[in-house]
Amino acid sequence: VDFAKVLHYVGAGVTFPSSMLFVCLQSALTYRLAKTQEEYRIGHLRVGMALLALVALVLSGVFFCQESFALQHASAIFEWIYCMLIMLFYGTFAFEFGDMSGDTLMVLSGGGGGVNGFSTSGHKTEVSSGSNHHQPENLSML
Repeated sequence: VDFAKVLHYVGAGVTFPSSMLFVCLQSALTYRLAKTQEEYRIGHLRVGMALLALVALVLSGVFFCQESFALQHASAIFEWIYCMLIMLFYGTFAFEFGDMSGDTLMVLSGGGGGVNGFSTSGHKTEVSSGSNHHQPENLSML
């Protein structure tokens, strides 16, 4: 930080609020798209984490402006708490993507399905001799 103080503060000033905006938007989308009770519970969890992250971010900013070494140290602690909350928030996406198979990931990435080393479905897929065998005709079969 001592050698690139301005760059560090500009980066932090852009990153922390923009990640907070993402967390808020994602929480709102979770509620908007929720259909089951489990999806609503995930929404509650995300909103709770977003509120805790907001409190940590505000406290970090307030303590950062103080001249006291102890309060600036507290600011750094709240920054780390904020970062950990954001990382845990990202971890909640495992609930949505946990049921996705390796074949689905390959199709979505454009590599086609049926790569034996990546398949998690437990069966081998047949590869046709046609020139367009990497493009599925119907994504609803996924």
